[in-house]
Amino acid sequence: MRIVFITHYQDLYGANKSLLNTIVVLQAKHHQCLVICPREGEFSAVLREKQIDQISGYYFTGLDYKSTTDLIKVPYRFLLSLITLKKLTKKVKRFDPDIVYSNSSVIWIGKALASVIKRPHIWHIREFGLEDYGFKRIGGQPLFNHMLNNSSAVIAISKAIEARLLKLVNPKLKHQIYNGIIAESELSSISKNPTYSPFTFCMAGLLVAGKGYEDAIKAMAILCKRNANVHLLIAGKGQGGDNYENLLKDLSTSLGISNKVTFTGYIKDMATIYQASDCLLMCSRNEGLGRVTIEAMAKGLPVIGFKGGATPEIVKHESNGYLYKGSPEELASYMQRIISCPFYSSLSLNAINTVREHFTLDSYSSKINSVLKEVQSCCLIKTT
Repeated sequence: MRIVFITHYQDLYGANKSLLNTIVVLQAKHHQCLVICPREGEFSAVLREKQIDQISGYYFTGLDYKSTTDLIKVPYRFLLSLITLKKLTKKVKRFDPDIVYSNSSVIWIGKALASVIKRPHIWHIREFGLEDYGFKRIGGQPLFNHMLNNSSAVIAISKAIEARLLKLVNPKLKHQIYNGIIAESELSSISKNPTYSPFTFCMAGLLVAGKGYEDAIKAMAILCKRNANVHLLIAGKGQGGDNYENLLKDLSTSLGISNKVTFTGYIKDMATIYQASDCLLMCSRNEGLGRVTIEAMAKGLPVIGFKGGATPEIVKHESNGYLYKGSPEELASYMQRIISCPFYSSLSLNAINTVREHFTLDSYSSKINSVLKEVQSCCLIKTT
């Protein structure tokens, strides 16, 4: 089977890491893959390294906007995207795909491309929109529903995403498939032991306001009054500059804990952060799934997560971590609780087993492959 994938950005964060996993497992099943990326970046560099075919450097806009200024620019951006669509159509026709696959809810050009070349379209929905990234969809939910219902399959990465965004989508098109993060054979059967020198919490991902970094820093300030032997690692960078990172640094300074919080910047190999940490904080109030949550648990880290979005689908209270409902004070109390927890090893082992049960590449690749085969079979039936 020949599949063209479309991604909406060039960095190697959650959505593109998951896409990379998808392509690697599909190529192992002898599918041929082509990736369309809007510009050069770390993701395209990794594709080249793994000898995955790609087309990059073609501008196209998304279905999203954040401000009135963005909305005013929509006609101009749409015109540029139509020009891109025409150019991409010629290149994609030469590849002759069986399926067009959009890797994010913000990408409309994948659906348009599939319509032009008359191929089935799969839409992988990975984000809420307004709740997690602060953007609205052009045309609102009605237009989005229309486009989803005119695709061949729609995949939601969590039950929370499915419940929030796919309520009006034809049930025959819907699939809920958790991301696969690691091969089952790579998972340890041994729990992690905490270091206590100092006890280190970590956070990772894009530095954006909706991810709860400010709450974590405020909780650290509260915790430091009770326990001086703690530290917080924040791994990641912001979009469009360092403004938000500087705001977080200023906050930690104003709370007198700048020596207790380390900003590492973007880390390519997050294994080094997980190895140096004892617990992950997932403070996003509307996480679509939380790839870093699963990555950390795969390394044996218990997680303290906000009880919202899809986080409760991964973190089970007092089994593989803790769930809190809101305030920095409550978060700080659970941070202290995990430091003094006599059952840390059990939390760690349960975290690993949660990944083994729900988030392996083995399970993920099988389910994605089934959707692809189903879509291809339906398409063949329609054309005969």
